Parts: sequence; structure tokens; C-alpha cells
Amino acid sequence: QKDKLRGEIRASGGRLASLEALQQAALGQNEAATRSLLDKHGLGSSKRLAQSLTVDGGWERAVETVLGEYLEAILVDDLGEATALLGELEKGHLSLFDGAEGSGVSHTLASSLAEKVSGHPRIKSLLGSIKVSENLDEALSMRADLAANESVISRDGVWVGANWLRVTRGEDTHAGVFERESEMRSLRDEVAQKQEQATQLESRLAEIRADLEAQEKLREEAQAK
Repeated sequence: QKDKLRGEIRASGGRLASLEALQQAALGQNEAATRSLLDKHGLGSSKRLAQSLTVDGGWERAVETVLGEYLEAILVDDLGEATALLGELEKGHLSLFDGAEGSGVSHTLASSLAEKVSGHPRIKSLLGSIKVSENLDEALSMRADLAANESVISRDGVWVGANWLRVTRGEDTHAGVFERESEMRSLRDEVAQKQEQATQLESRLAEIRADLEAQEKLREEAQAK
């Protein structure tokens, strides 16, 4: 049981490491110059916006389409103070998002994309004016009723405004970010639980070995008699 559990932990750990590498690339965490600058200012371990959000099943692509590079944004406590490091950024790209507690915007459309996302409260400022539709036909039919600052996005990620349309397919570096993040959370919980089970098995195995040694001693005494 112990050996089987250790094997499962290694397999889950390997899968987790692979996902973490993909996620780091997708969230721009592998850019050496930017990473060095963030480490210098104590932001190297700060969460990215994508890591603070949970998306309703089936709406991941829509949220990834809308947020795009915002997914890579680093959560900071004070946006004003954090902008001081911009003068040191010679190459690469950097996005910052105010991570301080706040209500975001006061107005959010009914049935907006913001309702499909939970986590950071200020996300409503980015998603609150975007309506949702089940498919492209429904999205197109809603165009006539859109205000100047409103748009609508279909479940599969086709984003439509009153006089424009946007869609990304194929090589999208941010595709699958939320599904990966969800699987990574599950794997971390799974590994932690199995490590606890393995520790319990180690303890039980030690008890069994101690009992075995005691029984062997009794046997040797019996044989001597």
C-alpha cells in the first residue's frame, strides 16, 4: 500500500510540475528581465490575476478571450507605488492590477460575463459591461440593443460589439489557463492528502515491524525452551 501510494504521489507530482511549467509560460512568468525586476522589488512571488479567479465551467474560453494579457497582470497592493518600477523596465512587457480590497465598479449589467467569474472583486471593472450569449447567432441578434460601451461574447469566445467582432483560434498563449489552474489546485490537494496517507502508513508500518520483532523474540525464547 505504501509503495503504491508513493508511486501515485510521484505521478501526480510529475503531472503538476508539467502543468506549472505550461502555466508559467502562459502567464509570462518565464521572461528573465521582467522576473528579475519583480524579484528586485519584492513582487516575484505575487499572484497573477488568472490565479485569483475561478470561472464557471464552459465559460473559460470567453473569459480568456476578453482578459487576454490581463491574465498575466501582477496583483499589487498599491498601483501608484508599483508604477515606480516601470522606469527600470528596459524590455519585455508588464501588466499590473490593483489587488487591494475594493468593490470595483458600482454598475454591472445583468447577465454579464462578470457573473461567470468569482474571486477578485475588482474583476467586475473589466467584465461588467460585457453581456453573454450561448452562441454566435444569439450574440449577433443582441447587437442592436448594445450601448456604446457594451459588447457581448458567446460561450465559445466570439466577442461582438455594435460594429465589430473579435475571435481567437489556434495559437492563443492564454488558452486553457483556467482549466490548467483548476487541475493544478486539484492535484495539489490530491498530493497533500496522499502524502498524509503515506505518513500514516509509515507510522503503521513501523508499529507492525516493532510487533514483528517482539513476536520473533518470543519465538526464539520458545525455541530455546
